[in-house]
Amino acid sequence: MKKLALLFLLLLIAAAGAGAWVYMRVGEPYRGYEGPELIVEVPSGAGSRAIGDRLVAAGVVRDALSFRLGLYLSGEARRLQAGEYRFDRAMTPMQVIDKLARGT
Repeated sequence: MKKLALLFLLLLIAAAGAGAWVYMRVGEPYRGYEGPELIVEVPSGAGSRAIGDRLVAAGVVRDALSFRLGLYLSGEARRLQAGEYRFDRAMTPMQVIDKLARGT
């Protein structure tokens, strides 16, 4: 019984640690491009994976995992809009997703 309780406690600690990592990763601003601003074009018909890859390659989002976690948590995956987007400051993945969902 004690071993089962210890196993449960370890699983609970691991789950809390994973949750904290996700929260920090999605809420951490990132700017991996040089220059005062960057324009990224999101083509019409691009899926969320292609959009995430484009944002990672441009240096707007740190990595694809952070972007996909942000999409999952926000529920905005189907609302991302095509267009040209200007980025001029460090943004969290959630802020980038919100920008693309609003089309601004």
